[in-house]
Amino acid sequence: MGRGTEGDPPQLDREVAIKQLPRSFSADEVVRHRFLTEARLLATLDHPHIVPVFDFVERDGLCLLVMEFLSGGTVWSRFAEVGLTPEEACSIALGTAAGLGFAHAHGILHRDINPESLVLDASGMVKVADFGLAKIVSGNATMVTATGQLLGTAAYMSPEQILGNTLTPATDLYALAMVLFELLAGTLPFDGHGDDFAILDRHLHDDPQALEVVAPQVPAGLAAVVARCLARSPQDRFQSAEEFSVALADATTSAWGANWHVRLGLPILPSEAVSSRLVNPSAPSPAEGGDWSWPSRTDRHLWSLPADPSELVPIARVAHDLAATSVHDPPRSPPSPPWSPAFPTAWSSASPSSSPSPSPPSSPPSSSRYRGVIVLALVAVAAIIGVAGVILTMQSAATHRPKGPPVEPTAGGTLFAGAAGPPRLPIAVGRRPTAEAISPNGATVYVSNFADDTITPIAATTGMAGNPIRVGRGPAALAVTPDSKTIYVTNFTDNTVTPVTSAGVAGIPIAVGKGPAGIAVTPDGATAYVANASDNTVTPIALGKATAGRPIPVGAHPLAVAISPDFSTAYAVNANDNTVTPIELATQTAGTPIAVGRYPDTIAISPDGLTAYVGNFNDATVMPILLRTNTVGAPIPVGRHPAAIAISPDGVTAYVTNALDNTVTQINLRTGKGSKPIALGHGPNAIVVTAAGRFAYVANYYDNTVSALYLPLSG
Repeated sequence: MGRGTEGDPPQLDREVAIKQLPRSFSADEVVRHRFLTEARLLATLDHPHIVPVFDFVERDGLCLLVMEFLSGGTVWSRFAEVGLTPEEACSIALGTAAGLGFAHAHGILHRDINPESLVLDASGMVKVADFGLAKIVSGNATMVTATGQLLGTAAYMSPEQILGNTLTPATDLYALAMVLFELLAGTLPFDGHGDDFAILDRHLHDDPQALEVVAPQVPAGLAAVVARCLARSPQDRFQSAEEFSVALADATTSAWGANWHVRLGLPILPSEAVSSRLVNPSAPSPAEGGDWSWPSRTDRHLWSLPADPSELVPIARVAHDLAATSVHDPPRSPPSPPWSPAFPTAWSSASPSSSPSPSPPSSPPSSSRYRGVIVLALVAVAAIIGVAGVILTMQSAATHRPKGPPVEPTAGGTLFAGAAGPPRLPIAVGRRPTAEAISPNGATVYVSNFADDTITPIAATTGMAGNPIRVGRGPAALAVTPDSKTIYVTNFTDNTVTPVTSAGVAGIPIAVGKGPAGIAVTPDGATAYVANASDNTVTPIALGKATAGRPIPVGAHPLAVAISPDFSTAYAVNANDNTVTPIELATQTAGTPIAVGRYPDTIAISPDGLTAYVGNFNDATVMPILLRTNTVGAPIPVGRHPAAIAISPDGVTAYVTNALDNTVTQINLRTGKGSKPIALGHGPNAIVVTAAGRFAYVANYYDNTVSALYLPLSG
């Protein structure tokens, strides 16, 4: 079963999971027809918190789904074996809700959310599996088969599903609240004794136990959110996954403080609205008039960006499509609405806060108590097999560029036709562009696409995007050698660094520490230094031999690293310590940490090597460090969540991307003062400046684009 079937699917050499529909169901012609219909629909669900369907097979009564293989096990196995803290449970709930919300927006209900349908990848990110399988088997029937077998999982089934009434997103939210209650309290809200039908009867007629009574350590606000989701009537629950997530974010942030999810270290990618509540509890909710509405997918592709004509001019948005030709793998829609940037959520590794944790069961509860008779128990088999249609080809930005010469904005903000400059439109890249690097010869900008496991090369002089280059999983940062011939990419999920030639050929990955998040190459091109966020170390790599050296201990959760122009010192930015650690490269020893602002996450060093500039994510400031004395200067206010800094080649101006404000701030480094922020794309979290200092390229995480900026103040 794990080697493919007739039909000769293309080979991808990828480890996958295969789920087989029980033959007792696949023998039914109606079920097989639903399988083909639903499988094609499921293959279009493309979201970080949903297990992707790569392929499906229906042949001779055999129905198979080929899905991503995840090595982290199910949420149930993690809970039963080691337990979960309240923060971890809520992080799982937020990730699950993000996946559900995306599916609901596409008209798909799950119908069987339970701890065994939630799977963890190697980094701990939760993904929802088995979408639509209940519908494949049962159609619109939601209760039992002709032989009396229960369709679904009794302990998590909503009253309306039990009764066969109309199902809505609130149905899935009821099941999710059951899961969250169980993870927080170590037990379910209804008595689990008796057979399936006794359990179902309690869902229909009994009130659930109060979470604050069963688990007094759970904050009252959190218990209230769960209680609302467990209301017997769907109309009394949250009506959307987004509404539930905002309420959960409010309750958890009130209890554990802003950015509790960052300190936790489990990657979650909620919507921008939810992310805002996690980092800013006073942000308005949708019900309070906040602007949380997003255009439809069609409108969003062509949504024009705001710009201040008196300042830097972002060049308007371009839509892009991912093309896939296989009938087995339909084209995937870009994720919408967007979610929070990969930093720092996906890169956090600090210990959870010390809130009490429910004790896990000494042994997993019996399946009769929690699971019922599960007809949809499908067989998962991991194998290296061929999966059809997963290699995605990216359309060139030139496809969308109007005819005629490129248009360049002037310093005054008006547009004129010229023979040089960036493209008229932003450049479509891969999903979730996270970091950028520019080759020293100024020819190419490289963009890491965190959700695609690719990097995209862009010709810096024309803005033309090349074909994506596949690297490891979760590419987080890039650095280019001084000769511009090799790009080194940190793969956050794989704990490796992939070398890529300028011709686009990926080499053998180099193993480094856990959670490699930042990288820098020495000016002589001999060594790269990698910041390992989960190891609290920096790993040197001898590039000539492609071998990693002994890790250098630094502060907590290093996210970025920079090297002085004389390559005497490297500087590791420690987000959870609020420090920068200098490393003497000759001896590869760490010096005394330098205190900076809150949650520093990015660093840039001036061309003369005299000053480093550190972005403090939680302070909305940039802090200068005088490198001769390792003393800090006065912080410079910028926008909210400064995510990246680039300095003009003449050292006069720094450009700072503000991820939460969707802006770029210019800083005059002679005066230490910032300009009025410039509106840009959504989630700008990386920036590079061209060698001549005339243009900057900014990666917009939410938009899956790179914007070109004219830099009138540089020089």
